[in-house]
Amino acid sequence: MQADSKNQMYIPAKTERGFTLLELLISITLVAVIIVILSMALKTGLRAWIRGHENNRHMVAVAAIQGLLGKQLLMAVRPGVGELARYSRFSGEEDELIFTTTYTPMGAQAGGIFLVIYRFLDGDDTLMYAQRIVTNYKQIKMNLRTTPDPDEIGDLREQGWEVSLVPGISSVSFSYVANNDDVEIDRIQDWPTAWFRDKSIPKAVGMVLELKNENTENSRTVSAFFEIPEWKTVRQKTLFRR
Repeated sequence: MQADSKNQMYIPAKTERGFTLLELLISITLVAVIIVILSMALKTGLRAWIRGHENNRHMVAVAAIQGLLGKQLLMAVRPGVGELARYSRFSGEEDELIFTTTYTPMGAQAGGIFLVIYRFLDGDDTLMYAQRIVTNYKQIKMNLRTTPDPDEIGDLREQGWEVSLVPGISSVSFSYVANNDDVEIDRIQDWPTAWFRDKSIPKAVGMVLELKNENTENSRTVSAFFEIPEWKTVRQKTLFRR
């Protein structure tokens, strides 16, 4: 009597088998290692991109500051020179620079004499730039309060001031050299850090910016100096240090 084929049980051949527990563990471990390597590579790439983006953003801001300051110093109102001599003002400290210039920045509605202020706001890690057009002699003596609040910028505009804030700067140091100062022109760190000489402007102005990196503990230092000769040329030299 033949057995019913439907009731026959299938017995796999001895050569057919699944993965052993050891093989599964090895496979899972290899996949995990590959995932870790890929994630580390991705994290490294993202960190490098963020660092490069921060550096580029800082350098664009620094280049704009240097370009503007250089042009303004080139056109600084000289005492004892021409009809505008009485409008000359130049005073400086380590964290602040104030002077009058005839350089008209792009976007200005009118030309003339401008009173400009560069001031480092220590508590905010910010460089403040302010300018206003001078329409009479008394206005060259004007100044701003030490730390204007962001909410007050609108009120300052109504008073004739244009104010810009550049964040991400850990420190700013200005220095000054007179014609008779016995210092090396390239050694900004040895220059005096104050200028309060009446009816005179320095031969050169130095500026050292320390740029803050929010993603790392490292900072970048940029040094520049601007020579202000009698003739209309300003020589600028920039040094980058990490």
